[in-house]
Order: sequence, then C-alpha cells, then structure tokens
Amino acid sequence: MVVKNKAFTLVEILAVIIVLGIILALAVPRVISIIDKYKEKAYEIQKKNIVTAAKEYSLLHSGEIEWKNNIAYIRLGDLQAKGLLPSDVKNPKGGTFDPEEIVLTLVKDDNGLIKYYEGEYILSLASIIQNDIDTEEKNIGSSNQAWFYVGADPNNWLEFGTIDGVTILWRIIKSNNEGIKIIYEGKRKQDNTNPIDNGRITVDGNNVFAWDTSNSNKWERPADFKAVLHNWYNNTLVINNRSKYIAPIKWCIGAIPYNNPTLLVTFLDNECANNYNGYPDKTDEAIGVGLIRPSDYISTSNAETCVGSYWTGEGSVEFNNQGRDCGKKLDGTVTNFLYKSAYTWWTLNARASSASIVWRVDSTGDLFGYYASYAVGGRPVLNLKSDILHSEGTGTLTNPYTIK
Repeated sequence: MVVKNKAFTLVEILAVIIVLGIILALAVPRVISIIDKYKEKAYEIQKKNIVTAAKEYSLLHSGEIEWKNNIAYIRLGDLQAKGLLPSDVKNPKGGTFDPEEIVLTLVKDDNGLIKYYEGEYILSLASIIQNDIDTEEKNIGSSNQAWFYVGADPNNWLEFGTIDGVTILWRIIKSNNEGIKIIYEGKRKQDNTNPIDNGRITVDGNNVFAWDTSNSNKWERPADFKAVLHNWYNNTLVINNRSKYIAPIKWCIGAIPYNNPTLLVTFLDNECANNYNGYPDKTDEAIGVGLIRPSDYISTSNAETCVGSYWTGEGSVEFNNQGRDCGKKLDGTVTNFLYKSAYTWWTLNARASSASIVWRVDSTGDLFGYYASYAVGGRPVLNLKSDILHSEGTGTLTNPYTIK
C-alpha cells in the first residue's frame, strides 16, 4: 500500500507563520534588550576606565592641569598622550571616543579636595560661563575673582524651576567661588511667540512691594519684603530636589558709604563690611535666595564710564555721572542686560548716609541711593552650586541652558 505525503494546507502554513511571528515578536525585543544592557554595562565600565586614568593623570601630572575658578578639565587626548589609555578608546555604543572631547570635569571644593565627575563630554555650567565670549573676569575683592556676563543681551538665559507648572527663565549674572548667581526674569510663555510672560518682573510677576522702611532698611531685618521674598521662594517657586542645586549662603548686606569717591572699588570693599552703626555685614542665616548687589549691577555693564553709583545733589558733575551709563548710554544704547525700562527695583544693600535710603536701579538704568518709602519691585536672585552640570541649551532665549 502506497502512502501519499499530505501537503500542508494554506491555513496550516499561515498558522505556522503566525506562531513564528509571535515568537519572534516576543524574542527579538528581549534579545535586543539584553544586547543593549550589555552595551550599557560595557559603556559604564569603559567610562570608569577613563575616570581611573584621569585620576592617575591628576596625581602624576598635577602641574600640567590648568585650573580656572576651581574648575579644570582632562581630555581623552591628554590621557592617551601620557600612555594611560590606548590610542583608540572604543565606545561600546559604537565607534571610538573623540580624543578632543572633554571626558572629565574636576572641581575643587572649599578644602582644596578634588571632585571627579564621570560621564561622556561633561561640562559644568561654571566652566561654560568662564569660557563664554560674553563674559569678563573681574576682581571682586582682595582675593576673589568672578566671571560676569556683560553687555546688552549676552547668551546667559537659564531655564530652571516652575511656577504653577510653567517653566521659569533666569539670567546668569556671574560665577565665582560662592556659586552661580541667577536673577529672575519671568515665566516662559506657553505659545512661545515671546518667551517672557511679561515685561514687569517683580516677586509675583504682577505687583510691586515697598522696601521695608523700618530697622534701617536692612534686608536681614525681616518685615514685608523679606517675608514676601522668602514665601515666594519656599512656597511658590518649585524646584525638584533643590538641595542638589541651591547653595545657601550668608548674603552681603553691608550699608555702602556715600562719602567716598564711588568707584567700583568702594562697593567691593564695603558691600560685605560691618560699616554702618554696628549692623551685621551679612544675613544672620545661610539661605538660597537674595537680591542683587550694586557691584554686580555695575559689573554687568560694558560701558567704560560705568565705574560707580549715581545720585543727585552731592559731589561734582563727574561724581554724579559715574553711574549713569551703567544701564543705558546717553545715545540710548543699552549697555547692561539687567537694565529694564519698564520698572524700578531694589538691590541688596542699603546706603549708609541715611537709614531711609536703599540702592536701587531705576527705569533709566541709573544705580543710586533712593528713599525707601516708594513702592518698588524686587528681582529674586538664587545662588546655585558652582559644580552643577550643564545638560542642554546654548544660553539663548529660545534655547536656554538647562542643568542636570
């Protein structure tokens, strides 16, 4: 008896194909996931190898490391040149690491100890600031230096935190050993036609608050303004894991004398000085939010004639004109990104000539002592940690810096 081979029917073939398809659909992603995990593990191991080599480099060749503002970088090519790594360092995710890219950021803490930040192409925000073409390195006292953004519109925008679920935009003022100072600009508009929500920047984005007219107008002596500022910082501004980013400091509040030639050095020497009726030179508690210093406002101007303060009725014409160009030149050219034509706002320090006078920036861009009985806005300033790492962005208004 002859047994004939029975061919598979079309339905059976389709069923097999479907089953195989299901198996592949289940298996392939798992295989890919396993491969990706091994690549990621190999990638992390390779990064650790690079970090280990960089630490060895920093010990053996410490004299060749260039430190700026307590920050330094070691490039992959530096490690390869010293024979600490092969000439081509494989990237498990594909290709090789570029020897010219920065692979490690070194930051010295207050005790001189070095912190190493692992990662591919890491840059700290402070390093970006000090290498930016829109910044200038300036002395801020007898032993300290800072990098200030200067001019009318430098690329120093930063996206950080939210209010009512809306992203907040800041501008970076400076970076020094205290940290990175940023000043509040406003909420980002949701339609992005004009990223800033409004032109009048105050604590709540709408109203203005008079300076405390009691207790010699010292910012550390709380009354209306300090309470409003702290309430905004603690209860309105939302920053996830703020201890990771904010560096609480004792803010300088010294009352600045008026009877010296008011060059920039006068502010530098007296902003943190205990020079007015025995009042403290700094806030009595370390906090993360404050107001801008008069010297910071002066330092962010690129007008050569901006060398000090200004007020009417005292001194020579030259003496009174020293602060007129800090925000806006006589020909109308803006010289300072902190200048706002729409409103007036207080700075951090009082004026030592009178308990009722506080330094402020007015709507013409002038910086001078003014009576504190007037209702004037404030612009909160945060002190960020100097070692926070840059994530994305180029510092423009439409593509601001972000941090990790």
